[in-house]
Amino acid sequence: MENNKNDRVLEIFMRSLRGEFISIKSLAKEYEVSTKSISRDISKIQNFLAEHRELMQNAELTYSYKDKFY
Repeated sequence: MENNKNDRVLEIFMRSLRGEFISIKSLAKEYEVSTKSISRDISKIQNFLAEHRELMQNAELTYSYKDKFY
């Protein structure tokens, strides 16, 4: 199960790097997990980006309240 979670986090990370819009609800349906799980995954990605700003060229994963996606 841990491996599936890690794979999911990496997939979400790669999708965000490609410029895809990240919707918590749609990802929860796609991966058949709760929205809380996806929120935690996104939080992990945001923490990684914050801890490795120089490596990631100050990339951020920010939420658009207007459009309801990252």
